[in-house]
Amino acid sequence: MYSYKDVIYIILIIETILFAFQLITFKNSLSGSNRILGVLMFFLSTFFSITLLYNRGLYNFAIYGQYLIMPLFLSITPFYYIYVQSNTIESFKFTKKRLLHYTPAFFIFLVNLIFYSLLSNDEKLLMVSKGLKGGSSGGLLLKFNLWIDLVSLGIYYIQLISYVIGMFILLKRHTQNIKNYFSYHQNISLNWLKIFVMFILIDALLEIFIAFTSLSGLYISLEPIYYCILIFMISFLGLFGTKQTDIYNRSIKEKIIFSNDTISAIKEEEQPNEAFIQAKTIIHTVSEEDQLILSKKIVELIEQNKLYLNSKLSVYDIANELKTNISYISLTINNQFKKNFRNFINEYRVAEAKRLLSDPQYNNLSIEGIAQNSGFVSMSTFRSSFLKITQKNPSDFRKLTT
Repeated sequence: MYSYKDVIYIILIIETILFAFQLITFKNSLSGSNRILGVLMFFLSTFFSITLLYNRGLYNFAIYGQYLIMPLFLSITPFYYIYVQSNTIESFKFTKKRLLHYTPAFFIFLVNLIFYSLLSNDEKLLMVSKGLKGGSSGGLLLKFNLWIDLVSLGIYYIQLISYVIGMFILLKRHTQNIKNYFSYHQNISLNWLKIFVMFILIDALLEIFIAFTSLSGLYISLEPIYYCILIFMISFLGLFGTKQTDIYNRSIKEKIIFSNDTISAIKEEEQPNEAFIQAKTIIHTVSEEDQLILSKKIVELIEQNKLYLNSKLSVYDIANELKTNISYISLTINNQFKKNFRNFINEYRVAEAKRLLSDPQYNNLSIEGIAQNSGFVSMSTFRSSFLKITQKNPSDFRKLTT
């Protein structure tokens, strides 16, 4: 007979395996963030499988899962954090240094290999079946292993607080960063990840409450709510994660730099292909004079080619055209025009919208049509940008000018 917990764990195991398979082998498999999420899903499926053994009372099998249960538990939150990093850090690469996040998990695994292995089979069965309650009838070695589990839980909650704060900081920085790199925010704002991090926190608080009431002898059954949130969390992460593509075009950043030779080439109106150096590059500070030169080239490129009409315009597009580095484009716009890239481009779009709204031959176009023909992706962004720059909404502006 299967309990509702068994059914929930079976659902979690199946969906995490499916998500892992999809993320690693199919959709956007070349995406670094998708590979990280795929490995995370594999870890989660393993964790849920071992937990199911405990829940089903299959202790003869669960004693082998005890080696991995706490190390896996301590790996999950760092995985969440690194996944957020992979989506929010422009130059993200999974280096050996990032393995340091898994130090507690590695340490507990080594402790288990040494000290848990020393327990007799009966002591192992007592440990996995009774948990902390089994310590009263066990020897010193069993008590030590149970103490290690308690320490692991303490480390987990310290990790949880630290990483949740870290994830919120990363997502806040990302919100500001994309304004300097993209002229739009649809599908790159990562609002879904902010919601997911909130649910991590809510789920953890429920875990603590359930554990406290269980140990204190109180009976307040919040477990069904906890498991419903857990299923929602994993489904939410998997569904949105498989749809999320790499936000930052790292290939362009790696291939293009901005050097003194490039500045000279721009001054001479020559194509600066010889100034390219691929891969590892030291980016130097751009002087005020060089920023001024670059700002003129940016304006010339945007106005002559009407790049602002591209609703998906980014600094990568401009950097690619000018054969320079995206950081210099962003820096120059911030310093020379005193605004971020999105506001800079939206001013051109609003100017185009004003022209269309003032011209009688475009009276057949709706306000939404005007927005689309001016390069805006959404009506909300169009209305807010138009109002901010002209102090009027688009409809009132049309009435006054036609």
